[in-house]
Amino acid sequence: MKFSFKTLGTKNTGLVAFIIVLLLSFVLMIATFTLVAKNNKHDEEYLRYVTRLRVLSQQITQQASLAARGNTSGFESLARSRDQYNLLLDKLTNGDPSSGMPGTPPSAKTELNALTNWWRDAETNTQTSLQNLLETQAAVTRLYGDFTDLRTVTVDLLEKTDEMVKTMISGGASQIQMSLATRQLMWLERIAHSIRLSFINDSEEAISAEGQLDEAISQFGDTLSILMDGSEEDAPIKIQPVSSDAAQQVIQDLSTLFNERIDKIDFFLDKSEELYKAKDAFQAIMELNPKILDSIENLQAAYVNASKQRLISPFLGNLLAMIVLVLLILLGYMIISINKARAQETKLRLEETEQEQKRNQEAILRLLSEISDL
Repeated sequence: MKFSFKTLGTKNTGLVAFIIVLLLSFVLMIATFTLVAKNNKHDEEYLRYVTRLRVLSQQITQQASLAARGNTSGFESLARSRDQYNLLLDKLTNGDPSSGMPGTPPSAKTELNALTNWWRDAETNTQTSLQNLLETQAAVTRLYGDFTDLRTVTVDLLEKTDEMVKTMISGGASQIQMSLATRQLMWLERIAHSIRLSFINDSEEAISAEGQLDEAISQFGDTLSILMDGSEEDAPIKIQPVSSDAAQQVIQDLSTLFNERIDKIDFFLDKSEELYKAKDAFQAIMELNPKILDSIENLQAAYVNASKQRLISPFLGNLLAMIVLVLLILLGYMIISINKARAQETKLRLEETEQEQKRNQEAILRLLSEISDL
């Protein structure tokens, strides 16, 4: 087999081209693994944020429940959770410059928009309900702070009313006057019952209780006025004022005590709308929470699917690594083949040189022989 410089030159050119292809494959492999590692880091961030959103959604319902019952720490925690929720949604939407995480990929954008819609974009959304609840903090915390006093506001009034009834009996009050006096006990019981109902979770029943409370307070005050001063002239039934001085004094004391206690009840009536607003907001949060959690689950699944659909994936990196390995093996084989070819060509050159020298020697000898003969 005969080798030439042309053959070796062709092999060297092929080797150079092969090495270039190998280097390009190696660079692509490194770039792929680097990008895969970067994407994996971002995927972990996406899923970590989604986990935080799920935890916050559950915490928000608990904190809203505490806040709706007048717990100050519940309001404070609720405000912090709302801000954290908004921050996480903003990072998932626009990315996180501090870590280099980009915004949500297009394949998961639909699920993120659905979650954002339930949180703050829909007509009825969680953030609006949270804001409504937080706006009631001052009134609700005071109302629940006064709740114990409100529940016992009628205790002294009941005792004083019992005293009034007994004094009127001793003072010879008329039957209709006694009927009015004993009905005061019923109105006081209705006042206490209406206050208790106003703090339950059912807003409709609480609003109904507010109407009953207002009526009971009005009836109690009007009855005291009738017992002290008698009925108005245009009243259907003419009722005379209580004639006993002792009974009049007790009625006067009861009226003074009632006016003192009514200040707290008046505040409750003025701010009761805030209490119902807080309850309605809490109820809306409870109703929206399952939808929020379902949306979070869908978003998590979308992130997982998006990571599997990328072209730049661990599979591509492993494939390029296999290609680089095969090319390295082929490069080794080519280098060995070229070295063998060069050794063979060197050997042939030496043989050709020896033959040339031998021919030269023979020519010299012939020339010397011819000279000698001459």
